[in-house]
Amino acid sequence: FKAKESDDLWVRAPQRLHAGDSLTLTLFYHGDLIDRFQDWFFIDPGAAWYPRNQQGQNLATFDLTYHSPSWYPLATVGDRLDSAVAGKVLTTHWVTRLPTSFASFNLGLFENYHFQQSAAPPLDVLLSEDAHRLLARTLARQGLLIPQQRNMREAVAVDVSNSLKLFAYLFGESAYGHFYVTEIPYAEGVSFPGMIDLSWVTFQETALDGFDEFFRAHEAAHQWWGNGVRPGSYRDAWLSEGLASFSALWYLQTLPKHRDDYFKFLEKYKADIKDERDDAGPIWIGYRNATPRVRRGYDVVIYEKGAWVFHMLRTMMLDLRSVKDDRFTEMMRDYYSSYRGKPATTEDFKSVVEQHIGAPMDWFFNQWVKGTTIPTYHVAWKSQPAPDGKYTVRLRVSQEHVAPEFRMPVLVSADLGNNRFAHFR
Repeated sequence: FKAKESDDLWVRAPQRLHAGDSLTLTLFYHGDLIDRFQDWFFIDPGAAWYPRNQQGQNLATFDLTYHSPSWYPLATVGDRLDSAVAGKVLTTHWVTRLPTSFASFNLGLFENYHFQQSAAPPLDVLLSEDAHRLLARTLARQGLLIPQQRNMREAVAVDVSNSLKLFAYLFGESAYGHFYVTEIPYAEGVSFPGMIDLSWVTFQETALDGFDEFFRAHEAAHQWWGNGVRPGSYRDAWLSEGLASFSALWYLQTLPKHRDDYFKFLEKYKADIKDERDDAGPIWIGYRNATPRVRRGYDVVIYEKGAWVFHMLRTMMLDLRSVKDDRFTEMMRDYYSSYRGKPATTEDFKSVVEQHIGAPMDWFFNQWVKGTTIPTYHVAWKSQPAPDGKYTVRLRVSQEHVAPEFRMPVLVSADLGNNRFAHFR
């Protein structure tokens, strides 16, 4: 039975089911799924158009057959096994390579732009430049002028391809050998196995502050964190969203014109975290941070503070002589390979961290993942010339707003001039 105005379906089994029993259900249903405005097709990526368990925790192999107008390109999850056109109807058959939690599809008046570069998986970018031009003209008649970048498909394809290439190098190969990148008429993006939905806004314009490069890379990173390794429960959402945000920042750091934006984004995140620290809960409570009182609590805690946790781990594992991330990168590769295709909890990740750091890390996770206190650091220093022509530098770092037992190694860098630096903790 099904309640009105609800997607939930309840089934009464013909007999009492016990753990390990199976029951096969065949469901027949129909409904309106797609809305259209001008050349834009609105397909809610989270719509309940196929049977799935409420929490999305059960994995399933999807065997999907679509019947669609032949002039509308269609993309979905999985590998396309075959396709045929009969009259005006295109029938395509798709099967997912690995079990997954969710599925989606997209279709529309798209042009298909194929893109591939060396050492990166092939992409098919589906977008409608005519729809963008029509929207711009419609808004212009209302007195609203919006910029429209040239080569929008190339701009998006390059970022997605480069980020997929980087993440494969850092974390290990993705489980998917081909990707669809489609635009959706919404303000957000969603990433499914082998299919990345991006907001129409990131096709329309690439902002100068690095946000669009970050946004594209964030959704690409979900092929590893979220699709490749699934969070074990709502408490572990930061292992998907926080890690995708951190990965996107890492991608920004590889771009010459956005290298400094890695720290600019982190500084913004820090300001947001401090603004919300009196009302928001710990990372550990997941979506329960999304409350009417704390409007941005979930985003700030899970996405932004989550990214900071990974940045701190990266800094703690940095080789101070070579300034290389080899230890941290090896740890992330180990985490991905150990849990690829499986759920991972915060405790699972902590175990991997402890293996690579070589020490218990309860204190770190209790402070930053399960706690809410944020320290404030004060730095004082002075230098005195020594008889041998060198200098003696005395540095004191103090912390407040936390308990006396709160501990955190702080990275200090000294600029020695002539592009020489010294780093210590």
